[in-house]
Amino acid sequence: MREGIAIRVNQAADELREKYPKQLEVAKHPAGLNFYSMDWPRDALASIVIGQPDHAVTIPYVLGISGTDDTGYPEENISEWHIYAGLTAPELMGHDEARQAFFRLIQSIRDAGWRNAISRGAPRLKGKDSLRYVQAALVGCLDPDYVPDLEEWMKLGAGSSWCFYADHAYFRINLTRDQNRTDIHHPGAYFLTYDLVAENEEMRAYVGPQNRREWKTRLPEALALEQADRQQKEAEWQRKGARIDRAYQDPPVPAIAP
Repeated sequence: MREGIAIRVNQAADELREKYPKQLEVAKHPAGLNFYSMDWPRDALASIVIGQPDHAVTIPYVLGISGTDDTGYPEENISEWHIYAGLTAPELMGHDEARQAFFRLIQSIRDAGWRNAISRGAPRLKGKDSLRYVQAALVGCLDPDYVPDLEEWMKLGAGSSWCFYADHAYFRINLTRDQNRTDIHHPGAYFLTYDLVAENEEMRAYVGPQNRREWKTRLPEALALEQADRQQKEAEWQRKGARIDRAYQDPPVPAIAP
């Protein structure tokens, strides 16, 4: 595996050009977006170091990465990264082997100090309650501290997600499996996508692309709607017998003074 390449949110593109001049590809979009990418063949996979200060995590078996900056926010530099990777070096593996490998990866992220991050419009649920909600809603992030058994693992939907926050950055892991290889008695194939997003970019997603340039003025109203949505869902899931994790706190909202 190739030596780790370090990335982080708000990283300057010039830093990448200097460190990886032969690997980095750059594409400029007329809308004011710049795209940065690196790719590796399956027989020479890379490892990527998520280099947030004091929360570094190494992602193995990486096929490619892509980052984006927005010329409308030049001071933010590269505000989001996407990483495409396998779960293990072999493409095929036993399903329980995959389950154990995946949660070792999750534990390494938790050990690096990344906090669980629940969507601001989703109910604050843990464990099996979190699993039940995501399976019913088909959206949302699962509890990273809950390890499903093999039967539950095999029932996870395509694109199941686990979400984290640390040091002004959001980190989401999306898991997919080859739907033609779901027989529990035969090997399966798994694929991971990691999304590393700066907090300002994460907040802009709440106001929608049409309000992107006015996100600071639109954000309070958008977050209030998310909070109302959460309260409604929590009341619904309490009626179903779920316990609300009232100790959970959302990540801080960035300063939004104009």
